[in-house]
Amino acid sequence: LYGSGSGAIVWSRKYASGANGAKAGYNAVAFNGKSDITGQTLANGIYVYKIISGNKEIGKGYMVIYE
Repeated sequence: LYGSGSGAIVWSRKYASGANGAKAGYNAVAFNGKSDITGQTLANGIYVYKIISGNKEIGKGYMVIYE
């Protein structure tokens, strides 16, 4: 998850192949709204996410955080 203003990574997870979060098809991943880097709650804004398998980007999108 990349910050809306800075473009810096604020949240990241890695999953082993076949594990929950890395299965073929639908996956749900828990997100508590806090930065892995600072531990603080993320500010309102638009965040970019990317799904990477191996070294290849296989998906991306946007997440809006609004409290």
